[in-house]
Amino acid sequence: MILIFHIAIAIATVVYATYLFFNPSESKFKMAYLLLGTTIASGTYLIITKPAHMVQTCIEGLIYVGLVSTALIFAARKLKTKHLLLPNEQFKIK
Repeated sequence: MILIFHIAIAIATVVYATYLFFNPSESKFKMAYLLLGTTIASGTYLIITKPAHMVQTCIEGLIYVGLVSTALIFAARKLKTKHLLLPNEQFKIK
């Protein structure tokens, strides 16, 4: 059951990170970090309880974390650029 949860969260994280890359917003980053942390935690649990394929699992986990982290880094850069190009919201006349 934990394996199915782990796979579902991992897929959701990749989909969400991709969405965040194309449509970045500061509030969405917390959810992406939560999903990534949950995936890492459940993967760690799986490795501890079933260490048979530890090397292959660790390599796949590192590739996964690398890809998702790269997407989040580029989304953050895109958001920073977007904020630099937009006028400051606090000086808007209402």
